[in-house]
Amino acid sequence: IITDEYYVNDLFDFVIKKPTNLNQIMELATTVTNTKSIVAFEFGGNDDWWSIFNINYQQNDVDDIYYDDLLYYFGTYPSDSNPYAQQLKVIDKSLKQNSDGRYEVRYDYVVIDSYPEDYFDDELRGQTFESKMSTVIFLYPNGDEYQFILNSFKETFSSDYKIFKESIDSFYVGKTENLSNIINTNISN
Repeated sequence: IITDEYYVNDLFDFVIKKPTNLNQIMELATTVTNTKSIVAFEFGGNDDWWSIFNINYQQNDVDDIYYDDLLYYFGTYPSDSNPYAQQLKVIDKSLKQNSDGRYEVRYDYVVIDSYPEDYFDDELRGQTFESKMSTVIFLYPNGDEYQFILNSFKETFSSDYKIFKESIDSFYVGKTENLSNIINTNISN
């Protein structure tokens, strides 16, 4: 049972708590690599730009996953996430397995992105940014993979990461019911 502070995706059957300081929710959001995320949340950030985190999904064949070293298996995720990344340094990485068999893989990294003068987005054209990023991957026993990618500024990363972590800690895959739908039915029952 969830409340209205959660984002619900019926197609992929998941819910996640919306980040605090939310500016907007963009479904089928285009990322820098021109791929589509299931959803992206703009939140936090600084006076000029919002921080953002995207949720992506991929279904894997469990026979193709290299479980012996998942940090190596997912190691290309930070490096190939943006074709405009000029410099990238992984500053932390971790792996843990939950009691339900789900793996959680995390990479924190610093990246310098430089956009060309002919870039399609006027606001980014010719700009160079230093960002701190975090990619968290949930890998389920059936091969389902959810990727949560935070792009923040170094000045706001600490506070934005706390909000990001709170949201992904609330992530749930499965059927849900909104509390307001239950209350609006016959409450005497």
